[in-house]
Amino acid sequence: MYASNSSNKMKKLYIDGSNLIHRSHWVSKSAKVNSVYLFLASIKKYATMFDSTDIYIAWDDRRDQETPNFRRLLLGKTYKGTRDKQKNYEAFKSADDAARVSSSLGIKNLYPNTLEADDIIAWLCMEKFPDQDSVVISTDQDMLQLVNENTQVYSPTKDLIIDVENFEDVVGVNRERYIQYKAIRGDKSDNIDGIPGAGPKRALKILDEGVSNLSEEYHELVERNVKLMCLTFSLETNPLECKHLQEHHAQVINECKVDMKQFENACKYYNMVNIINRMNEWKSFFNKKDASMMSAIGDIDFLSGFDK
Repeated sequence: MYASNSSNKMKKLYIDGSNLIHRSHWVSKSAKVNSVYLFLASIKKYATMFDSTDIYIAWDDRRDQETPNFRRLLLGKTYKGTRDKQKNYEAFKSADDAARVSSSLGIKNLYPNTLEADDIIAWLCMEKFPDQDSVVISTDQDMLQLVNENTQVYSPTKDLIIDVENFEDVVGVNRERYIQYKAIRGDKSDNIDGIPGAGPKRALKILDEGVSNLSEEYHELVERNVKLMCLTFSLETNPLECKHLQEHHAQVINECKVDMKQFENACKYYNMVNIINRMNEWKSFFNKKDASMMSAIGDIDFLSGFDK
């Protein structure tokens, strides 16, 4: 479960925008509401939950569409090759609108140059603000490698915070071995093959016996997967991406401001009646410079039960 921020300093919230807009879209199809509304309602829920308006949203929409990222070079066209392109296109049609409207709330939207949203969040956690308390909000299991003394991961579908205290109980392996554990098992959502038949128990057994004792074929497979999955490796081997993020972040911070009039006009344009009727609450929350907060949209998690 979750708890409000008890420290005086506001936590930074890092939201996986691509993950959230995908879930918002498919819930909106069944709930027959606007996906941008669900996106915003979810952000407000998280902001209220953690008593913070210091919010970043990371997106997968690369600025450089021509240069393949290193994961694609390592794995080829099979990387994320099982994802339905038409469904992805449909889900992300409203991403630009969601980013534009959220920006009017003073939320910082960041985009990679050649990498992915995961790498942006890793950069924020490990390089830009390593000593600041933060919460990563995503259902993506890759984010769990970022958990440390300052960074927690909140899973919206499980309504659960994963931190250094409960990591092993929740995940099934300690933080130090998590990347190798994941590399052994692979990642179906990214179409990354693991060692055949390696479920949680066998993966732990392999770790206990030592990855170096695997056959040459499987040892190379695990080493390749570590490179694909490890966000520290990604940042260390892509210094130009870090340079891009530093410059991009500075520009976004310079341009970022709360514009509630623009936000209200956008809500009217999209006919988001639930937000319009509670506009004073939204103004009160996002205009504040300190986090002290009243409850905003209640305890309903509109996206509960919908994973990546």
